[in-house]
Amino acid sequence: MEVHRHQRILLDHSTGVLRAGELYYPVKFVLDSIGQPIVCVSPAAVEAGECVLFVPEETPDSLQLLAQLDAIDPESAEADRWRIYHGRIEQQIPARLAVESGKLEPDVFDSTELLLRNPLADAEPRVCRWMNRERAEALHRLCRAYADMDVQDPLMVGIDPAGLDIRARFGIVRLPSPVIMPTEPDARATIERMIKYAETKIRP
Repeated sequence: MEVHRHQRILLDHSTGVLRAGELYYPVKFVLDSIGQPIVCVSPAAVEAGECVLFVPEETPDSLQLLAQLDAIDPESAEADRWRIYHGRIEQQIPARLAVESGKLEPDVFDSTELLLRNPLADAEPRVCRWMNRERAEALHRLCRAYADMDVQDPLMVGIDPAGLDIRARFGIVRLPSPVIMPTEPDARATIERMIKYAETKIRP
């Protein structure tokens, strides 16, 4: 499989700016198994319906997604996934961005060109448990080697063919994979290689 630049931008970030009606909202998002962003927003934003998500920020050269904002069940798997990444929902409403089209200057895309189904979605809980239980110490080294960050208490919360998502106290740290990982065996083997590289890189 191939991950294009506009898809990688969506995979590599977990925050953006949502324009709903005349208002702008900073949001945290997570992608569901078919690549649709899940956000938590105010009731006023949901009532606006149509929206634009700017990733990672509201600038002319950011990725812009035109979407319909639809509230989802707070007890749904998608809402739980948002909590795993970002914590408590507080007094907001979980919602899905049903993406219709997108723009990344000078290109325009439809939803089939933008959204990237995650072939590792079913394996994700297993791989995360494996890392958090058996490779917990390696997460520190991976964050230092691949993101140049010293992360306290890192927790792996997600994986897709292009990288790993690590939850830190301050937010999500993205660790890009050196190769595309389309299957669970590919993912486990690639992570082991990443760990070996990290151990070599951080030696004095």
